[in-house]
Amino acid sequence: MIRDYREILLLIDSIILFHDPNSNGHGLRTSKLARKLASNLKLSKPIIENITFAMHVHDIGKIGIAESILNKITKLTVAERAMIKSHSMSGVEVLRPLKLHQGIYEIVSQVHENWNGSGYPLGLKEDKICIGAQIGRIVDYYDSMTNFRIYREIFSTQHALEEMNKDSGIAFNPEVFKTFESMILMEYSV
Repeated sequence: MIRDYREILLLIDSIILFHDPNSNGHGLRTSKLARKLASNLKLSKPIIENITFAMHVHDIGKIGIAESILNKITKLTVAERAMIKSHSMSGVEVLRPLKLHQGIYEIVSQVHENWNGSGYPLGLKEDKICIGAQIGRIVDYYDSMTNFRIYREIFSTQHALEEMNKDSGIAFNPEVFKTFESMILMEYSV
């Protein structure tokens, strides 16, 4: 019997890791970074809790994607890319039976939206993207760059921040990114 959300999170981590070994710890790391960034932005406690939970489970929709696509090291086809892009909305559907706060579903569905409107799945732009997803986009990007991915080298903190600076205003809200960058620089004394 599931007693609380921590057990749900452990179960989801286990499911994601079983299906996508490259994700090892990604949900936990992004949820911790998102909590810290949301706190630095002085968001309310309920919003911080929603962001933390959502980022822990934001990739649950990947369970519907074939492992051969998730682990592919060569360029994805248009169809494979479309499948990857479907995981945000699939994640919402997987989580819907839990009857979570609506804000969690918004974050999971919007975490791959870009500040300039070029993201997916809805092509939302700027403040049409909820603050939780704006935060999630940044920490997801950073964690993906600074941890193992089968298709890419691991970036140092400094290199990741340099690359992310190029995408500030494109993929990320520049003001939220500025707070994130300061937070990381203070933490790691880069």
